[in-house]
Amino acid sequence: MINFILKVLFSMFALTTAVYACPNCKNAYAQDPTLALIGDAYNYSIFLLILVPIALIGSITFLVIKNSKKQ
Repeated sequence: MINFILKVLFSMFALTTAVYACPNCKNAYAQDPTLALIGDAYNYSIFLLILVPIALIGSITFLVIKNSKKQ
């Protein structure tokens, strides 16, 4: 099971270079290099907004599993 999860996570991270956060960011890359910086900023802000809830859910799940094994 762990092997499958690691494969899925690896494939997600390997494919992120081909995925854009939104169509506007993709268009910014195609038009002007200075606008590409704005597209990068949007991409990073979306990644940050997604990362925080995932980290919270993951850490809470880890703590629940860790504490349930002690009892």
